[in-house]
Amino acid sequence: MEGTNIYISDTDDQIMLKVLSSISSIIFNEKKYEDILLKSYQEMEEQCNWKYPDGPTDNGCAVKYIDAPQKYQDYSILGFDLPTLIRTDQDKPISNIVMVVSQDPRRTERYKGKLSLSSSFGFHDKSYRTNTRKGFMTPVIFQALETAPGTAIYMTDCNKLFTTDKRGILKTDTRKYQEILQKEIELVKPSCIISHGRTANAILSKIVGSINCELHYVPYIGNSYMKKENREKAITDFVHAFKNQYCVKLIFNRL
Repeated sequence: MEGTNIYISDTDDQIMLKVLSSISSIIFNEKKYEDILLKSYQEMEEQCNWKYPDGPTDNGCAVKYIDAPQKYQDYSILGFDLPTLIRTDQDKPISNIVMVVSQDPRRTERYKGKLSLSSSFGFHDKSYRTNTRKGFMTPVIFQALETAPGTAIYMTDCNKLFTTDKRGILKTDTRKYQEILQKEIELVKPSCIISHGRTANAILSKIVGSINCELHYVPYIGNSYMKKENREKAITDFVHAFKNQYCVKLIFNRL
């Protein structure tokens, strides 16, 4: 893991641009948000090119605030995490992608009328990656990628928007979550999907018939109530999902 090069990236056929465009049209339904999401992801690509455990200094941009969609203008908390593709070698083609679906873009900061943008687990920002509480997924991701050379990880949320407002996210938006996930799967074409936590597993189970790849459940690693031994097992299961896909790929290529 020491000295591993890490990139937030895209593929040659620009999967991420297509994903963000789809999410923008389905959830935000305003042209300006497509431009904002694409620009924000490109900025993350430029910022996240570093060698573990080192990296760029804290750039202070773990969360970016933009105007919330009109229908959420009077909400004090609204969060959205950009789906994120992470790889270890920018110059070599990706042999396969493991998709990790977590729960939601949880937020605590209150800025009325603002939508807070970040990456999955704040991965693009050093202050989050190196925080033992907030960045708990960082070493897990590195370990997983190390066991599977040529494999990339695609991280996304099953619930695309988050709020603590008692009104909740509008049902007209939550009904679209399955549609978005199916679109992401169609574009990313993962060899394996890890449902990270019960919420993600419940939503993915509803569309399992249309998923043409292995679905692997792993308890949410960041659960503060989880016993140490259960967390260690969850991490092992997470990493093994990557290793198994890599081994299958090797066997297939030798046939």
